[in-house]
Amino acid sequence: MTPLTGPPLAALKKALETLQKEHRTRAENKEAHFMTFEISDQDIHEAVMDAQAAQENTDNNGGDDDKDDDTAPLVRPSRCQALQAVATLQSFIGAMDEPYARKLESILASFGHQTCLEESHYMVDSRMTDFF
Repeated sequence: MTPLTGPPLAALKKALETLQKEHRTRAENKEAHFMTFEISDQDIHEAVMDAQAAQENTDNNGGDDDKDDDTAPLVRPSRCQALQAVATLQSFIGAMDEPYARKLESILASFGHQTCLEESHYMVDSRMTDFF
């Protein structure tokens, strides 16, 4: 097999050089396009200060207008309601003979004990004379 020489090889080399030059030019133009927007430290500082001022003044300006966020916050169930739910779950899984049911029973029992323990921490000592 003989190596390519002559006009076909020269034409290929010229085409390759043209493509490489065009590719380089495109890459440089893309870099130049992205780098034309320069931001100074002063611009960043002003943007941060404007954002902080807007956040501090949301109540003065009517709050945020996000329609998805206008719902009332969820109310946490009371301790009594939580323990009623635990009792319901315990009666439901009591008849099951599965390993996960035993694990859930254990977790629910632990929850009940922990809830009662927390309740006792909030109690205040009182004396009989406080009621008379």
